[in-house]
Amino acid sequence: MAAATVSRDTVEAKGDLMQIPVAAATTIYAGTLVAINASGYAVPASANGALTVLGRAERTVTNTSAAGFGSAGALDVLIRKGAFFYTMAGAGITSVGKMAYVVFDNEVSLSDGSGTRPPAGKIVKYDADASSNTFGQVAVEIGMPSLSDGGELPGGMLDLNVDGVVTANVASLAAFNVNTNTDGLTHVEGNIVALVAQTTPAQNGLYIVGVVGAGTAPLTRVILSTGDTLAAYAARFSVSGGTVFAGTEWKNTAAGTVGTDDPAFYPGRVVREAVLVAGTLAITNIPILSATRSFVGITRKVANTTASTISYATNGAATPGALGTASVTVFATVAAGTINVADISTLEVVVVNF
Repeated sequence: MAAATVSRDTVEAKGDLMQIPVAAATTIYAGTLVAINASGYAVPASANGALTVLGRAERTVTNTSAAGFGSAGALDVLIRKGAFFYTMAGAGITSVGKMAYVVFDNEVSLSDGSGTRPPAGKIVKYDADASSNTFGQVAVEIGMPSLSDGGELPGGMLDLNVDGVVTANVASLAAFNVNTNTDGLTHVEGNIVALVAQTTPAQNGLYIVGVVGAGTAPLTRVILSTGDTLAAYAARFSVSGGTVFAGTEWKNTAAGTVGTDDPAFYPGRVVREAVLVAGTLAITNIPILSATRSFVGITRKVANTTASTISYATNGAATPGALGTASVTVFATVAAGTINVADISTLEVVVVNF
């Protein structure tokens, strides 16, 4: 077959669900880990280094002669990818960010069993809530590639979730103040925070909050571990909390090695409401990726002393940079091109980086 010379209608097969034919004489139980063997058939995940773990079985499939089937491929199993809780001996908060390996189809371990256990994925959460039915278990992002050996994700995407963004430099990673420069949040043990404004840029990244004492806690790098290699835009995280950054989505905009290079995390879109002071509003707490490509939009939400204001405009191009260094100034302009200093309206400012 020769290379294409015209456009092609290419069907997308990617999704959260996949349907794989089941191996002969095999039963796969709903909720268990499913792997694919060397012949391309689905089997229960087990301590077999030749298997590749695909996800969680959505329903029980009994491909046996007793059930009227039994041959390879006679039945399919529906598999879902994602993060799911499984039992792990010795699990704890410090397990987060490490690779989990299959022991059984319902149990994982931090040990690869000297190469006899296939990787299940990275651990993204430990349930420390004693009232939860998953207490003591770990959530594994099934199929998340191991970056611990310096592997790169050139085309893949790590989808992560964090509790909040830290808005200023943390002077000591061993003594993080859990309610200072935290975008209005008070963090607790087990929260995952994003450091994006470190004076030492290589320290930027995702960290888990340790045991809190006297308002401080140690931070330990998680998920993206020291030595991991990332292609630009290969890691994405969503923020669940905060006054300014709740609901935002961030990406690493620079390639490099975690712990050596700055991942340069920037939010895709941030909305902020603020009040003009003497017709002027300086926005300094939103990262701006580019002076030419980032978009700044302005909408008046609540009018106040606006009779002579004809528009709201920025004072030229924004100053790009990370959190704490970027800035853009908005003015209430009048016909003569000057500022309406009486205007104290509430504005909604939107910054779109990508």
